[in-house]
Amino acid sequence: MRAARYDGYGPPEVLYEGTLPKPVAGPGEVLVRVHAASVNGGELLGRAGRVRPITGWRFPKGTGIDFTGEVAALGSPMSGLAVGDRVWGLLPRASFGSAAEFVAVRPRQLALAPAGLDPAQAVSLLAGGTTSITALRDKARLRAGERLLVRGASGGVGSVAVQLGRAYGAHVTALAGARNLGFVRDLGAHEAFDYATTGPDDLGPFDVVLDTAIGTELGAFRRLLAPGGRMVSITFDSRHTLSSLSYILASTVFGPRRVRFFSGNPTHRLLADLTRLVESGDLRPVVDTIHPLAAIAEAHRALEAGGVRGKHVIRIG
Repeated sequence: MRAARYDGYGPPEVLYEGTLPKPVAGPGEVLVRVHAASVNGGELLGRAGRVRPITGWRFPKGTGIDFTGEVAALGSPMSGLAVGDRVWGLLPRASFGSAAEFVAVRPRQLALAPAGLDPAQAVSLLAGGTTSITALRDKARLRAGERLLVRGASGGVGSVAVQLGRAYGAHVTALAGARNLGFVRDLGAHEAFDYATTGPDDLGPFDVVLDTAIGTELGAFRRLLAPGGRMVSITFDSRHTLSSLSYILASTVFGPRRVRFFSGNPTHRLLADLTRLVESGDLRPVVDTIHPLAAIAEAHRALEAGGVRGKHVIRIG
């Protein structure tokens, strides 16, 4: 089968479209014919070699964590799934390889895809949607009427978090690039500010701060929290990894305003929750650009360049 591969850490140019044996669904597994995958920030760090203790030194490696497609085969009979079903899902934590024609996964890693969306639209909501639900509902416990700040509001996670915050009844303030301020307002932000000209001293207070793509100035934004406020970060400053992670860990012990950090590992139940939110109309997909699998390097390069609106999607099927 065709798959995105790379033989060593480096810039986007290390990526190429290669081939490898088509996986087989073992007992208790589902073989999915992949129609689309998206490009996520964690994959950029992995490909660049910035998280080598996690990704290791064995090559070649694949890329991609999310996928939409259809069930191609079942390794053993199972209830709720049949060959031909439209599904979406994510690979287990720290696993990459969904930018390929087929993936073999456990049923807990997927769910029936929402009706009414094509594969490219659906996959644009997957990683961002599951991450946003975990961050706002489960970690921050965001409540109606609270004040929410979303950093990186126009990106793959931020664009979903803005919509979800609005759906949960929060007052949403978005930080994004100047050209994307109207875009994030259209998604549901009550207020939107240019991150290049608006700093922490110009904002606040907030009940919840969600950092989706930056990982810098955590201390300054943490000080914007009102009493009882919560801050959630899904990333860290990759240029100063040790100090950034140390700050996050220390905040869980010292001071009344914790920074909650997590690495997503969605379950079937979480994916099903996301499906319901999409089908109810609370969330809509945002696709920046659709790339063919052969242009995987271009897709990584485009995400690294910044200024993204939603997701860069890889069409495979």
